[in-house]
Amino acid sequence: MHRPSTTYRRAVLLILFGLGLFGACRPTPRAQPLHIYAASSLAEVMEALSDAFASGRDLDIRLNLASSGTLARQIRAGAPADIYLSANPRWSRYLDSLGLLRPPGLVEVAGNSLVLIAPQDSPVTLAGDPGTWAWRELLQGKRLSMGDPAHVPAGQYGQQALERLGFPQPMEKHLLPAADVRAALMVVELGEAPLGLVYATDARHSAKVRVLATLADSLHAPIRYTAGRCTDTGMAQDYMAFLQSPEAQTIWKAFGFTPPDPLKNIAHELQ
Repeated sequence: MHRPSTTYRRAVLLILFGLGLFGACRPTPRAQPLHIYAASSLAEVMEALSDAFASGRDLDIRLNLASSGTLARQIRAGAPADIYLSANPRWSRYLDSLGLLRPPGLVEVAGNSLVLIAPQDSPVTLAGDPGTWAWRELLQGKRLSMGDPAHVPAGQYGQQALERLGFPQPMEKHLLPAADVRAALMVVELGEAPLGLVYATDARHSAKVRVLATLADSLHAPIRYTAGRCTDTGMAQDYMAFLQSPEAQTIWKAFGFTPPDPLKNIAHELQ
């Protein structure tokens, strides 16, 4: 019987080896990314929540953090969001009105408070009723840092509070508007503004500022974070369910957020 030559056998082996090597080197298909668009004030807690959700899953979570208004405009323009978390129900309702949020609509997931901050080494102190604070003396010719009320929820809540506290008019001359609440915090951290209005959860993560006062909730609309689903994927549905789970609420609380109000839910919005 004819036996294949040594050269032929070597050629076959090389071909088989090459095919096996090619198969071994083919990249493993990656999971479809889950795009989460969240208010910038949620940066740390969203990292923790996403890590907890992704544990044990082959999942690629991509966070996009900015002001709630900026994110809403991006989604309206076609950005690939799966989940949207806003610091102001008004922006969530805006997307819902455009048909960009899937049923059942909005879910309240957490709350927050507004605080007045100063650089850590600032000698400023506050006493007495907030309505008697001497804003011009406190600012000493400089401006108060806060999110831009045009599109940043923290700025909108802050503007409401300042109006009720008798802040000098016109307010524009005394305010230093920032792209988002984290930018407003950084301005105070750098000492470029003597005062700032940020969320309590932002201030607690900075060693460069100190809290002068926590503003009463009655001074502004309730600060409630809402979540909505922008796609119908199973993973997006699972993530929405996770955000409302006891495990997630433990994480929200660990980062200083208050629990959702089951009675009022998302009925609140800025007037």
